[in-house]
Amino acid sequence: MTRRAKALVFGHFLSAAILVFCNNASAAPPWVDRKLTLPRLNVAIDGALAVGHFDFGPTPAGENSGTGPALDLEAYIGIIRHLQLGFRQGIRLTDEAKISQADNYGRMYDLQGFPNSGDTFANPEANVRYQFIDTDIFELGVDGRLVLPIAQGSRFGFLAGAPIAIHIPTILRVDTGGYVGFGFYDPTLVYFHIPADLWVQLSPQFWLGPVTGLTVYNVRARGVTNEQTDVSLGFGLGYQVTSWFDLKFLPIDWPAINQDRGVTNFGFSGGVELRIE
Repeated sequence: MTRRAKALVFGHFLSAAILVFCNNASAAPPWVDRKLTLPRLNVAIDGALAVGHFDFGPTPAGENSGTGPALDLEAYIGIIRHLQLGFRQGIRLTDEAKISQADNYGRMYDLQGFPNSGDTFANPEANVRYQFIDTDIFELGVDGRLVLPIAQGSRFGFLAGAPIAIHIPTILRVDTGGYVGFGFYDPTLVYFHIPADLWVQLSPQFWLGPVTGLTVYNVRARGVTNEQTDVSLGFGLGYQVTSWFDLKFLPIDWPAINQDRGVTNFGFSGGVELRIE
């Protein structure tokens, strides 16, 4: 075969591959139509690079602030219809990232979870989700999450919740629900969270929207336990490159914007999701 003939064959092959690639990109559901759980034997693998900034104000030694990067790694698999298992692990790359727990920002659109360890490796999280109401407009499930105490001085934690998704098909989606968690310290850490995320589908591949939530939990400092209420505010967006590959971004997230210095404690992240169907 001549060089010209080989080039023509390669050109036809490349054109066919691009055509298949583009057809697959439009075949997957838009983000706002995706379900609470993966289909049976489908796998999703997420990875994100996050940056966290903390600012605790002036101290006798000077300003107490810093910025550091971290990684968030996640994997999920659909076991049977409506039943999904998952695993999550955070890795802090600098001392500053340990203080800000920067990997939490890499959780992107699933930010519920009580304060974690201050080590390089965050306490890993194993989770299970079952969806028992599944319609085009309304979905309701139940979550169970176990936080494993691999970090020094940490304890087991458990988080239970009821995720809810409300859809206007192909246009809009609201993610909400309620979560309650317990960290088995002394005293017990009690955590309650209500997420409220609004997603707008601007095109079959592109979505964006605010990521917010209300968190109430108990904080122990200097031997005294107090209740604290945090209001989070962030913004997310994403682009579906193909039916099996997404780009996801959290350009800004303030986990406690209502607190003193809440505006100066923030993070952001960017990552990918790969799906095997």
